[in-house]
Amino acid sequence: MSDDLMHDMNRVIGETVLQLIHEHQQPGKNALLAKLVWQAEQEEDEARLLALWQARRTLHPAKSRGSVHQLHNAPAY
Repeated sequence: MSDDLMHDMNRVIGETVLQLIHEHQQPGKNALLAKLVWQAEQEEDEARLLALWQARRTLHPAKSRGSVHQLHNAPAY
């Protein structure tokens, strides 16, 4: 994952947590994932959309064989 994508991903996670707090919601993992998906569905900017989906993948990685999470091997699209 590039440094720019990592920076953008961290930024959208932080912004989303702040939005959840502002909306008086607990910024737990499920609420954060749901909000990231909703934001991605509304987003038109490709760079931000990529950051939103990468944030979602980072917070909810696909399980590999043996159900071990391997974030460092996840493809960066």
